[in-house]
Amino acid sequence: NPQPKFSNGSGTFGATYVFSEKYKLFFNYSIASRAPNSSELFSEGLHHSASRIELGDLSFKSEIAHKVAVTLQRHSDKFSFSVNPYINTISDFIVNEPTDVRQTLRGNFQVWEYRQTNAQLLGVDIDASYAFAKNFRFNNQISLVKGYDRTKDEPLINMPPVNTKNEIVYQNPKMHTLSFLKLRWSE
Repeated sequence: NPQPKFSNGSGTFGATYVFSEKYKLFFNYSIASRAPNSSELFSEGLHHSASRIELGDLSFKSEIAHKVAVTLQRHSDKFSFSVNPYINTISDFIVNEPTDVRQTLRGNFQVWEYRQTNAQLLGVDIDASYAFAKNFRFNNQISLVKGYDRTKDEPLINMPPVNTKNEIVYQNPKMHTLSFLKLRWSE
């Protein structure tokens, strides 16, 4: 009868440097921890919606992450952007990956097993906004992340490398009931 107990904390430290009215530089260090969820601890069999066998581990410890981020921000009415590179080092990172194939009475299923490792995430988030007409603005967000399993010295599985979001926004401060309309698409 397992009775897992986890004590988790988090904290952050940050500083800002203002170059001018338009430019700012932010520095941030944070530490965070996350307890394993019930799937990561107690999975032991066929996961019907994923059509695979999943195996958890009751001996998992909390993940502990140390993240350092630097952000350069420019703000103006016409064109604004922010560039935010970061490095996130996570001890006891929980990853779910395929390990085997099992034949059962219901058919053959891939076996996915949760395990803990030391991981490192390197990434950058870029946001840009351009006002191309009086009430119209184009917004773009790009996120790039690369995850590495430092224990096995190989990339992490299921880590989507690039995510983009674009939108055209209409805003009219004179219209009280309609503040803005957005047309958004993502990749």
